Amino acid sequence: MVYNTFVLFLLFFCFPIVGPLNSIFLALFMALGKLLYKGKSNLIFRWYKIPYTYLLIWGSIGITILCAVWSIWLGAKDFSLTTAYASVFIGIIITLVVTSSLNSAKLDVDVVEALIVDVFCVQAIISIGAFVSPKILEIVHHFQFAHDAEKAETSYNGFRGLAVSGRLYFEFAASCGLVTIIQFKRLSLARRASFIEYVKLFLIIICGFFAGRTSLVGVGFGFLYLVFCRTNIGGKFRFLARFTIITVGLIGIVVIILPPDTLMFLTDHVLPWVFDLFIKYTESGSTEGSHSFNTLNEMYEYVTITDQEWFIGSGYYMSPSGTGYYKSVDAGYLRQLLYWGVVGSAVSYLFTLLFFIKPYKLTKSINEKLFIFIILIYTYFTHYKGDLASTSRFYLDIILFLLLPYVVKNRKVTV
Repeated sequence: MVYNTFVLFLLFFCFPIVGPLNSIFLALFMALGKLLYKGKSNLIFRWYKIPYTYLLIWGSIGITILCAVWSIWLGAKDFSLTTAYASVFIGIIITLVVTSSLNSAKLDVDVVEALIVDVFCVQAIISIGAFVSPKILEIVHHFQFAHDAEKAETSYNGFRGLAVSGRLYFEFAASCGLVTIIQFKRLSLARRASFIEYVKLFLIIICGFFAGRTSLVGVGFGFLYLVFCRTNIGGKFRFLARFTIITVGLIGIVVIILPPDTLMFLTDHVLPWVFDLFIKYTESGSTEGSHSFNTLNEMYEYVTITDQEWFIGSGYYMSPSGTGYYKSVDAGYLRQLLYWGVVGSAVSYLFTLLFFIKPYKLTKSINEKLFIFIILIYTYFTHYKGDLASTSRFYLDIILFLLLPYVVKNRKVTV
């Protein structure tokens, strides 16, 4: 299991290692080396027998080409979004190779969910260590892109950007939220969940605090799953009671063991930032005091969109000057709309649906269908904040790995 956790950590977090070498390519080299050594390289090609992965591969190729042609046709010749879709294609291929190399008798839902949760728990422990220890933080910075590490120090007082990751902010926070939903689902359906599984949920939520407030959305969707999943009411109340008791207990332990200076920084800076929206609403009955939330909403309210941009876009994803986003907008739905209008955006969101439709159709469990539906809605919901749904390799690699078992077990394919 050490190999599984390590290679997935490299795959999911795609952080810089040495020079141009990125961890996702190290994961690819390790997976290929293992498959070749064991004479199982044929496992990779079996994925092409599955319509689901075949469609994702060719769908990513098709949308990459369409994206490039679109910008050329409009005269913008901005290929930054094209590069993002090409990266998604690369992520799909490498995820399939890495998945083929995992040490597991079978690729089932329980195994995959447990692996994802464990990988993010490792990341949570690293983030907590970096928060309390400057020496650990210094080591962590070696595995981050320089501009991201600098931003963490200068803009967030050192309490964000604490992960060994190539993405430190929105995409990472959205992924923490996704994994929070996964662990909520595991605990909601478990007959006898161990104490350590609740600790894992606590760790993932804490990891999300250091990534961004978007991760809290995952907590909300996790509770939504708990409410609507088909399980007995008593089990749901037991989950809530245990989660509350263990969370309070763990918070108490943290308060006791943290140095006074660190605890003061946590209560004076980190928690007010994390819960800024709720605090502002409680104090004034309005969210207008939340600068980040209002800035996002103002983008949707005040951005100027021409008739052409509404229909076919401008072909610009980044500013023509080469600095910043087009029209200084980073909201997800707006960025897609401004690039290729309603027409192209529809194509983009249909591509995202390809990840979800087949797994949803193939599973017969009501609870599994609910889970897939909720993470789909969560994906489109968080896309309001930033361009996540169809262009984030960081996020979609996890989605693909998470949903593959639903297809594999119904197609009887050995991996």
